Amino acid sequence: MTGESYYTPDAEHDPYAMDIPGTPSLEESILAVPLRYGDRVIGVVVLSKLGIDQFDEEDMRLLEALASNAAVAFENARLLQVEHEAAEVSAALLQLSQALTRVHETGAVLDEALKAVPALLACSGASAWIREPESGEFRLIRHSGYGPEFQSRLRGMAVPPEIAERFLRSVEEPFVMSPGEVAQVPPEYRVMEDFREALIAPMRWEPEGLGAFVIVGSDPGSSFTSRDLGLSRGIADITSLALGNAQRFVELELAYVSTVEALANAVEAKDEYTSDHCRALAEMSLAVGTEMGLEGERLKILELGALFHDIGKIGVASDVIRKPGPLTAAERREMNRHPEVGAQILAPVPFLQPVRPIVEASHERWDGGGYPHGLAGEEIPLESRIVFVCDAFHAMTTDRPYRAALPEKEAIRRLKLSSGTQFDPSVVEVFVRLHGQGDIHFH
Repeated sequence: MTGESYYTPDAEHDPYAMDIPGTPSLEESILAVPLRYGDRVIGVVVLSKLGIDQFDEEDMRLLEALASNAAVAFENARLLQVEHEAAEVSAALLQLSQALTRVHETGAVLDEALKAVPALLACSGASAWIREPESGEFRLIRHSGYGPEFQSRLRGMAVPPEIAERFLRSVEEPFVMSPGEVAQVPPEYRVMEDFREALIAPMRWEPEGLGAFVIVGSDPGSSFTSRDLGLSRGIADITSLALGNAQRFVELELAYVSTVEALANAVEAKDEYTSDHCRALAEMSLAVGTEMGLEGERLKILELGALFHDIGKIGVASDVIRKPGPLTAAERREMNRHPEVGAQILAPVPFLQPVRPIVEASHERWDGGGYPHGLAGEEIPLESRIVFVCDAFHAMTTDRPYRAALPEKEAIRRLKLSSGTQFDPSVVEVFVRLHGQGDIHFH
């Protein structure tokens, strides 16, 4: 309190003495010297020796000299530790920022952010919520750190706007809810059964995006610090930026798919019987692909492959495409070039490169009798095999210049008949099953 050295030759009778119950009475001398760093007292060194008046002025001066050096060493160690912690925090935030540049979907962004939370803040669990624009309710999108006993409670949880507004103190700055405030949250909207501090870190992104991280204390007696608030702000800010980018990416992707459909429709205009063929084919292909375990980026590529599968027909003469009778050998060669032409059309566009092999192989047969390269079996990309089956079914059930549409039952019969020769048997099996369940719609 005073920053001065203190010596008591008889500690037991010192005015500042406090007895420890259960300990014997001793004759004891105590010398206490402060650890001073500048104007601050950062600690104290205390020597104790049995007997009355065991220390002298020289002992005090020697201990003060040692304490002065020790104070500098302790402070340097503390500053080094602070610097080390700051470097770790900066590295973790940088790693999060770099990870978020590689993902373009809301769920993936939140997954990466939640991975970073335990590395930066001591907590028992964390969850990410996003406000639904139409209803205003906050829906739980992702969570981590909660055991199996909480999974059923967390699945699909959504907090009504009137409840959220009662507890969302700020939409700009992180804040801490005390255990008492947590106890006031209706039980059906609490992610933990006991009452612990909860750190709320809001997220905002353009144009009207609003969400929050809810980070639960590591145990009922723990408290979040001002440092924790600052770190949560960093995590929320980086994630907000990534969520805004993800939303713009989705909007760009939708605009791009619309452009693809417009281009595909330009091809369809040359071939009147295929009205809406590309969109119907894409929807069928997505249904089959999902059932066969494709997900995420592969489904997007499958959709574009279906939309683009006949884009090469733009280079085929209209009279060949619309010819009501059988094609001559020369006309057949020209028609069979369209998958390669389609792949060439896509070649200059960097982000369409995964789609090119699907377009080029979309008319290859399982037995190797297709075109343009005579690929067989699993040499053919799975996406191409899916498009080929869906394309054949749609073609059979659509009016053609040289014949009327077949009944769907007959088209299914022909798919089964050609399973293992023209078509991949596993794709036919899935397609037929989905058709029988009514899960595929064509018109």
